[in-house]
Amino acid sequence: MMDYETFAKAVREQDQQEISRYSEYLLPRIKSYLKAVFGAPDDFAEEATHTAFIEICRKCREEDCRLSGDFFNYILITARNNYYKLLKTEGRYETMDEEEYAQERIAPEEQVNQLVEKEYKQVIRECIKQLSRRPRNFILYVMKYPHYSPADIAEAFDMTEGSVRSTKTKLMRWLKECFEENRLD
Repeated sequence: MMDYETFAKAVREQDQQEISRYSEYLLPRIKSYLKAVFGAPDDFAEEATHTAFIEICRKCREEDCRLSGDFFNYILITARNNYYKLLKTEGRYETMDEEEYAQERIAPEEQVNQLVEKEYKQVIRECIKQLSRRPRNFILYVMKYPHYSPADIAEAFDMTEGSVRSTKTKLMRWLKECFEENRLD
């Protein structure tokens, strides 16, 4: 049986062989669980599973925490929660509605600024909707967490830091070009 103490020790000591052993054992089981119990699509199950594993590793590194109860059950719950977050995030960004503005009177110059900002946001949303799921999630994640380092993003997306930098640069360049092509002047 997989126990938390051994896993936490392997993470803290950066024992890649032991961490790999855990990931080979846990990841397929967690992914199967999400697919069987929640009907998760393969890509969502994969992403939620990897995110859960990364979160557990981060928690082991950052804190000297002790999990009460079954370690496997804990990671299953974490994966389930990540799957639900993915569903919410995917739905939220697919059907983004424009923010409702306050009913109070707004100065004319502020009205113009808000209209321009609203148009810019709409163009950016339309550009982001053109991306496939993984690049779209990547760019939305980067935009949501601008203070995250390439290492944080690399860990969240199971990429190298170099890949994060080049992907971010390419996507931001593409987004800028798309914006320039589609904005209303």
